Amino acid sequence: SELKNPDFCALARSFGVDAVRVTDDGLEAAVRVAIAAGRPALIEVPVARGSEASPWPLTMPPPHG
Repeated sequence: SELKNPDFCALARSFGVDAVRVTDDGLEAAVRVAIAAGRPALIEVPVARGSEASPWPLTMPPPHG
């Protein structure tokens, strides 16, 4: 059977966390807004199943030197 993801934004909001769902086009603006708010935030970026998208290159850049 196909698993269904929960509404992550609604779940985050139920705990008082700011949440927004964006596409690649809106990601930069969403990150800026979240940082400026200075509080916890969830930014959901849906990706196509099987796309093998990974956040690690953005969150863990290679060490310098």
